[in-house]
Amino acid sequence: MTDRKYKGKGYVEFLANREEIRRLADKGYSITLIFNELSDNKKITIKYGQFYNLFRRSDIKIRKVDAKKLGTGIGIKKEESKKENKEPLKRQTTQQSSKLTFENNPSKHNRHF
Repeated sequence: MTDRKYKGKGYVEFLANREEIRRLADKGYSITLIFNELSDNKKITIKYGQFYNLFRRSDIKIRKVDAKKLGTGIGIKKEESKKENKEPLKRQTTQQSSKLTFENNPSKHNRHF
């Protein structure tokens, strides 16, 4: 027999994995990462668009995770970003002429008119 598509099958799959979806969302995983995890483990067979709609209609919310608390190094403290006794950079000037010459300019797109 062929695999028939039943109406509501995706919703049933979503409900069957609801606790795992909730657990991953509480850890701060995005909807895309949750979908990829479940589909890679063959726990769901629905497409991402349907999963996204079911997720948004459910009461499951993604918890915002503070990067500073995780210790990922994303957050930079103000003290670390300040450089003490740092002199401002000075622009180095040269005495060369600022005239452009097109004769000696090697270019991929040398066009002769």
